[in-house]
Amino acid sequence: MNKFLEKVKANAKTEVAPKKKKSSVPELQVPEEVRKSVDNVCEVKKIMKEKKAELSLHEVEVIDFCRGHQDKEGLKGNYSTSYRVFGTNGNAVTYVTGNKFSLSPADQSKIEGLLGTSYNDMINEEYQVTLKKSVLQDEVKMKKLMKLVGDEFDEFFESKLVLATKAGFDEKIYKVVKNKKKLEEVRTFVKPYKASLKA
Repeated sequence: MNKFLEKVKANAKTEVAPKKKKSSVPELQVPEEVRKSVDNVCEVKKIMKEKKAELSLHEVEVIDFCRGHQDKEGLKGNYSTSYRVFGTNGNAVTYVTGNKFSLSPADQSKIEGLLGTSYNDMINEEYQVTLKKSVLQDEVKMKKLMKLVGDEFDEFFESKLVLATKAGFDEKIYKVVKNKKKLEEVRTFVKPYKASLKA
């Protein structure tokens, strides 16, 4: 065995194969009190599912309002990551956002165009390199790799670009875009994670 393959095998992480699921689930005969508890579990789960859907509708309304206010204030230079919002009976929730966004490398040029000269200050470009699987199956390629990769890099490796916002992007974006229309354009490609409400 060649040295390259020995090193690969020595450093390989092992994964436990998942157990196969049985195709049918056996029915268990239970006493009456357990059957009643099963009924209660099903009823409570149904209610929870309905309440979760209802909660989601109300959260969307509060989050959308707060996001609009956050954007308006951010564009004026008064950015805040959170707001306390009171209901009619004294209850309150806290609207919370963070510097978390979803970006796709496919949109890199669009993001760069929208952010202009601020792009490098606001976006991290991280490249990931992995060894092609075919190299491990070809003795000649493995020996060649062990000597020197040199100019033949792309014969052995595939590279991948990962974009991520830098610290403070959530606040700095308002100083860069300067208006709501451009902010919405940026959000088409740099999608903020969903804000949360804490009771």
